[in-house]
Amino acid sequence: MTVRDVKLDPRAMSTMLELRDPDQHAWRPHELRDMLAHQLSAPLQLSLGALSAEVAHQVRLAHPPVDPLLTLAELLRHPQPPVELLKLVKRFAKMCRRDPQNPLPPDLVMLLYYASIAASLVRLQKSISDLPPASLMHGLTWLAAQEWVDDEVKSLLTAAAVRLNSRATPTGDEQHI
Repeated sequence: MTVRDVKLDPRAMSTMLELRDPDQHAWRPHELRDMLAHQLSAPLQLSLGALSAEVAHQVRLAHPPVDPLLTLAELLRHPQPPVELLKLVKRFAKMCRRDPQNPLPPDLVMLLYYASIAASLVRLQKSISDLPPASLMHGLTWLAAQEWVDDEVKSLLTAAAVRLNSRATPTGDEQHI
């Protein structure tokens, strides 16, 4: 069989000739929902990949103590999450955003970033972000409106947006770290 013997579908040929990033993928909401569920349920040491040694170190230092197999979901819902672990989640998201080989979808990476900031704002009344309030508010509200984000994370993002909105009239109880 030669190349001349093969019938080519014109649509297949046109997609092969597109000059877009071949690794770019348009993720469907149900795919993002499944990936988010996986990220939330995996032990933090595994889900933060390259930062796993730092996660293990911060878990050992955490006070009050946390489970060594702490998941991202448990960290985000913890009443007093270790701030250093939240900062590592945020740092991981920033690393993923800069890495062109990162396999995580950009929307999921953005959620990790904003959820870590939201948990610190809501649970610790501390900001771990240097983002301007308007940018932070935009990210929190956009993510909270996404259909693929689970209700618990949406609630956290919304609570952070409310807290951020209330910072317009400072009470003096919030710190920036």
